Amino acid sequence: MHCADIATLSSSDDLFNQGAERAIRCIATVFKSSRIGERRDRLPVNARNVRANFGCEMGMHRTSPAGPEMSSTTDHHKHPARRCVIGAAVFAGLVIVALGSGLRPPPSDATQIPAGPLPRQLTSVEVIRLVPADLVEEMPISGTVTPVRRAEVSAQVSGLAGIVAHRPGDVVAAGDLLVTIAPEDFALALESEQAALQGTEVQLENARSKLDRTRRLRERGAIANSLLEQAESEADMLAADVAAAKARVRLAELNRERAELRAPISGILAARMVEPGQLVASGAALLEIVDLSTVIVEALVPVGRAGQLRVGQRVSFWPPTLPERSIPARITRISPRVAEGTRAVTVYMEIDNAAEGLRAGAVLTGRVELRVAKGRLALPQDAIRTDGTDTSVTAIRDGQAVSVPVSTGTVWNGGRLVEITGDLRPGDSIVAQPLVGLAPGDPVTVVGG
Repeated sequence: MHCADIATLSSSDDLFNQGAERAIRCIATVFKSSRIGERRDRLPVNARNVRANFGCEMGMHRTSPAGPEMSSTTDHHKHPARRCVIGAAVFAGLVIVALGSGLRPPPSDATQIPAGPLPRQLTSVEVIRLVPADLVEEMPISGTVTPVRRAEVSAQVSGLAGIVAHRPGDVVAAGDLLVTIAPEDFALALESEQAALQGTEVQLENARSKLDRTRRLRERGAIANSLLEQAESEADMLAADVAAAKARVRLAELNRERAELRAPISGILAARMVEPGQLVASGAALLEIVDLSTVIVEALVPVGRAGQLRVGQRVSFWPPTLPERSIPARITRISPRVAEGTRAVTVYMEIDNAAEGLRAGAVLTGRVELRVAKGRLALPQDAIRTDGTDTSVTAIRDGQAVSVPVSTGTVWNGGRLVEITGDLRPGDSIVAQPLVGLAPGDPVTVVGG
């Protein structure tokens, strides 16, 4: 094949491949010819003369028939076939480059840069997905947990502490024995008073028998009236002594009962201020029991905001140990006066703590539900544009920014959210805040959402 055939190739991919193959075959042919020429240089003079007329198909110079003695001393005169190889290689390379750059098919329409302005790319943070929501106006609040029922167990008699049955954290039931104070002493005192009562009652019986005899004698006139009066007085005094003795017995019984301190309510022992063998005085606080089945959260609310609160409003608290869990409560009482030394009003909120496990003294933070509107459309203030009396939002529809007129309604959450109505549909994408250079009609795409 002749090297000039390469010039007849067209610009298609198939012709490009064919042209490359032909160029390679041409180079191979020339290279083969050059090898023959080199072998000819090594032949005897007669053999070289036989092949003197051999030349390259590309029109290379013929070697001198006179042999190497008459040829030039330069390399290109010594090896004309090598010059042919170099020329053919350069020519074939140029052809391949030309075919690769000029004969390749143009790029398809899918890879071409589209005409017109590029879409403005917005991140998901810059766009709000409009959905109906339950709007809630809330007030932050925090307070301390206190039990609704608590009991301080104090000594009612003086003496040495005996049994101290429980420690803080123990669960106790109403009526359980907690502490004993000198139980033997009060038992002996009771026995003594009971014995004294019995003696006084015997004396009273004797006095009454004597009074009966004296009355009969007086009726017969055997004794003076003064003796009858004396017998009556003695009987009355002994009757009074019996009544006093009975009272002392009852007091001794009470002291013996009071020497045994029992739980007045069911709950948890919160504090213990007595140890066995300790001398306690009557009235000294010994134990504290709290009932945590129902607790109260006491909170101070500034006077300026207390007017928004009402008994019965719902409250949600989040315990510090379980911030993802909401504990329901309700306002049960609002103090009618400002707390001393503050400009705040005390608010009491009740929690059913049977399943919550809150502890007395814990601090809770929460929110009071002031008002609720269900299934409303609302946007942040920054997403709403106001131009004079016109109010609008920028929506993204069919890949374009569109200005949509709206009407505003109730303001929520301290002005952060505003109810809106207009030509809006749930699911619309709304630009969250003004963006420089974004105008209605501009192409827009949302990325990262």
